[in-house]
Parts: sequence; C-alpha cells; structure tokens
Amino acid sequence: MRRRRPLDKESAEPGAAAIDKRADFPGCWARVSPATLRFDALILGSTLGAVVAGAYLARAGLRVALFEEQLHQQRPPLLREPFLLSGLDAGGPLDRVLVELGVGFHERRWIVKEPITLQLLLEEARLDFGKGSVALARDLELYGLCGFDEALRWLRGLEQRGTSQREALANDRPIRREAGWTRIRPGLSGTRHESPPPPRGILDGTNALRTALCAVEPGSLAQAPAVFGPVLADGGFRMDHAGHPFSDLLRQRFLAFHGEIRTIERFALFSEQGEVGIDTGRQQLFAPLLVVGAPRALLRRFLEEHEPAPRWLAGTPDPLEVPVALVRCARSALPSGMSGRVVEADRPALRWISRSPDPNDPSIEWLVLYGPGAEKTPQHEPLGRLAPFAGDRSLAIETGPAPRWDRDGVSLRFLAPHAPVLLERRPLVVAAGPELAPDLGLEGEICASRRSALRAIEALGA
Repeated sequence: MRRRRPLDKESAEPGAAAIDKRADFPGCWARVSPATLRFDALILGSTLGAVVAGAYLARAGLRVALFEEQLHQQRPPLLREPFLLSGLDAGGPLDRVLVELGVGFHERRWIVKEPITLQLLLEEARLDFGKGSVALARDLELYGLCGFDEALRWLRGLEQRGTSQREALANDRPIRREAGWTRIRPGLSGTRHESPPPPRGILDGTNALRTALCAVEPGSLAQAPAVFGPVLADGGFRMDHAGHPFSDLLRQRFLAFHGEIRTIERFALFSEQGEVGIDTGRQQLFAPLLVVGAPRALLRRFLEEHEPAPRWLAGTPDPLEVPVALVRCARSALPSGMSGRVVEADRPALRWISRSPDPNDPSIEWLVLYGPGAEKTPQHEPLGRLAPFAGDRSLAIETGPAPRWDRDGVSLRFLAPHAPVLLERRPLVVAAGPELAPDLGLEGEICASRRSALRAIEALGA
C-alpha cells in the first residue's frame, strides 16, 4: 500500500497504519478494504458558493466530486435558501454567473421579481424597500423618523457606493471596505466624498437590516452597500414557490456538467504524493485540488473529534449560530400587505422572515424564521404579533438536528470580515462559500467562490 500522511504532518506513515489509527470511528474502518477513486477536484460542503465553484470547475472539463453532510441533505431545502436574492437584474453580479454557467431562461422561469424587496418593521413604523430612495425618504418623513432631505442624502449616498461595489463584484475588482458610515467611493472616478451617517431615527433598523442581509455579527461595522443598493432601488427576487429552491437551480447546473454529489456522514483527510485524499471508510478519493466550501471552524471541530485537523484550519474563529424555525401557515392567517421578506427590528426579538407558497396548495405558505427571535418560536402561534389570531392555522414544524459541519450562511454569522482564498499550495486547497465575503451577502458569496474556482483552474493549468 502506498505511503501517505495527514495533511498537517511532515512525515509519512504507512497507509495501513493510518487506517488502523481510525479504527475508533464508528463502523470499524480498519476491517474494510477501501476502493480507490481519482478525481480532478474534491469539494467539502454543499453551500451555494461551493456548488458554484464546483460548476465552474466542472465546466472547465475537470472531474469533480462534491461531498455534503447527510444531515444537510435531509433538511428541508427552504432551510438552505438565502434570505434574499439580489444581483439577478440584467448585468448584475449574480446574473453574470448564471449566464456563464448556462442557466437558460426556461430554468429562470421559477425566479419571480417582487416590487417590494422587503419590509422593515420598527416599533411604530413599517418601511417598504424597493420603491426607490425618494419613496423611502418620504416614508421616513411621514413616520417622523427623520427629515426628507436628510434621509434622501443618506440613501442616495448609500446607493451610489453600492453601485460602485456591485460594479467591482461584476468585474472582479477588489471591493473597497471602510469602517463606519462616513465615506463613500462613488463610480469609477476614484474621488472620495463625505456621506452622512444613517439618520438617527432608523439607525437600529438599519443595523437589523444589515444583520439580516449579510452573514456578519450585528455589532460589526460592515456596511455592505452592495447589498443595500438593490434593496433600495431594484426590487427583490424569489423563487416561485417552495418546490423550486434556488439552491436546486445551481445544483442542477453542477450535475449538468457531469459533477458528482456524494452524501457522507464521517470522513478523514490526508495527503499523498502532493494530492488530497478523503477516506470515507469504504472509499479513498484522491485529487490534486480540495475546495473547502463548508465553514472552516465547523470543519475543524468535526475533524478534531478523531485526529488533529490540517494546519490550514488552525485558528479559524467560531461563527455564531443563528436559530432557524420552519412554519406552515394558512395564507388567510397572514396580515394583508405582508411582503415576501420581512425584518422585525424590535429588540430583543430580532427576526427575519421569508415566505414561499406551497407548490400543491395555494392556500398554504411556508415561512422560514431566522434570527435571535426565532429560537423562542412556540409551536402554536409561532408568528406572534404578526398573526396573533392565527390559532391552529399556523404551526411550527420540527426541523431535526442541524448539520455539524456542512452549514449555509443563513444559519451562521461570521465574526471575521472575510476568509483567505488560498489555504494551502501543495496540495492545492482553496476556500469557497459564505465565509469568503460575509459582509457582501449572497452576491459576495457567489462572486468570491467564482473567483476561487477560476484561480484554482489557472493553478491546475486546466
């Protein structure tokens, strides 16, 4: 048997000894003679960014295998969906990715544009986003939160900087990140302008929006105007109903390029002759490239239960868990005028809610509740004051245990502003997924994962 070594070891050890070392794994691996398979790339995790990276790799002619955790695969697909789809307008960053991956109009027919992107519920106000800065500034004035001119200056400054960041995303330029709310860099001129801070009356609501739209901790300074831009002006997008999640659209493209999706419960990582190996107990899979699409801290904790994790996972900060709840509700029980995406900003019950019609029963909707307020969701009347008289027309559904290492950005909040792309040069290990650019939301995850894949393709000479 060939000699191999764990990814973080300098000295090699016999393969048989390495398998015996893993005999404490359930299933008694030492008694199994594993089959050997070879690929061009292996992907750990099934986040949206990981699937996009895999699709680009497979499109380049590489043979790719993507591994997702069994618990993740068994969860309702709605729990793996992004809270808000943005960048799908013509020429947007996400639109560019779908075009490059060959997602045709017949597949996009399930994507529906909503005139109201989302609603922000404050203690005594309901703000509708997506109608433009002028309409939103007028609403802020009517609710007595701030003056019209003050709000319009702030909103237009945010839109201007958001446009610049989205152009950078679409054209693979570095994103300029600045702490606080004091400066913007509009357009491509390179000039810097002063931008007023958020009006005092909506500062808490703005922080709640930022928390909902971006996978960052509420107290962070990430502004993410690239996310706010389409929220303010362009309208929002969603999948037509609960039977066609956006994640499935990307998975179908990955499989169309002859990629493989494999479900696993446990595994071990090792390296051999400059290649990465994944040992599932019954199979050993080798490739010159490993893409880490799962959150690094969760992956490190999982691997360290049985042996030391690779050195390129050392020191990764643990993300914060975001409670998620699934609710089945009669449409008649929901308040009239409720948008498809809602953010409740009242402290301490911060929640963001997404609605999806049932594919088989038009009178039923499925709601996903995220945020600190979701952890105390009662089984009956789970929507609280949003539907106080729903009675037995709304019911919280048990979602089962959460995946241990294969998690999406909707259920995590990352403390670091971004993660490195290149984790190891030999064997080649690159990162993908929501951790790469958490302050830029879905568009940042998709575009950053695309760049990771293109960089890996170039390194492999494919």
